[in-house]
Amino acid sequence: MVEKLHNIAEASLKAGDYGQSLDYHLKALELFRKSDDKNGAAIQSYSMGTIFEYQGRYGAALKSKEEALQTFRELQDRSFWMGEILSGYGHSLAQVGRYDEAQKNLGEAKKLAQELQNKTLLAQIYNFEGDVFFYRGDIKSAAGLYAKAGEAAAAGGEKEVVLLSKLNAAQCAVHDKKSPAPLAALRTLAQEADAQGLKFVSTQATLALAEALLNG
Repeated sequence: MVEKLHNIAEASLKAGDYGQSLDYHLKALELFRKSDDKNGAAIQSYSMGTIFEYQGRYGAALKSKEEALQTFRELQDRSFWMGEILSGYGHSLAQVGRYDEAQKNLGEAKKLAQELQNKTLLAQIYNFEGDVFFYRGDIKSAAGLYAKAGEAAAAGGEKEVVLLSKLNAAQCAVHDKKSPAPLAALRTLAQEADAQGLKFVSTQATLALAEALLNG
């Protein structure tokens, strides 16, 4: 039952229905707590943090992900989910400007992803590391990490991470005044994300396209 609730919540998140996604995660969280399943409850807390992040509620996102990470550390978990939560927590730290802490947690997550030989997780971490430099205004370093993310994502085969890696690389090109704006690429990315029901990625691509057009 809780697995179904979690999956519906994740599908709602990708479709852009954040309110419904949060409702299903809360229901799943309640059931996990009643059954004293700390692992499952922590995953719901982390997933709720991702919703808050998409809503622009970065403080709430950081708190939810921090709670999840604390539980996984107590459980001494070394699974995929530990890497996912570590990387997501690092990303939230970057979004509130705590860059050094962000890089520390992302570095720990990357080491675990390499141990697990999980290319998709590694691609996500490269994207998040790129974001740290992008937020700091170091577009060149960000672009290098997004390129690594693209390579790892292609090997992992997860379509959402592949699209996000391409989008991040395109956003760097938008900010690089020496290069032509990737208008066609951004239009294609927005269309592909829409076709896959990835509303957040589609919106980001459309905004990047608008920025490129304004710059021109």
